[in-house]
Amino acid sequence: RRDASRQRHDIETRVRQQLTREYATGRFRGDKEALKREVERRVQERMLLSRGNNYTRLATAPL
Repeated sequence: RRDASRQRHDIETRVRQQLTREYATGRFRGDKEALKREVERRVQERMLLSRGNNYTRLATAPL
């Protein structure tokens, strides 16, 4: 819920900063493509959590 007032771009910036720190300390390993996928995954996860799972554009499709 901390990210509820933030826009997607703001969340993405914070996630990129977080991943940059993790990459520098060696906690995240991977190439540029893996980094991009991880940014997208984390941004989507944070958007869903901050919007209380009713942000339908990002909701996962039911099986």
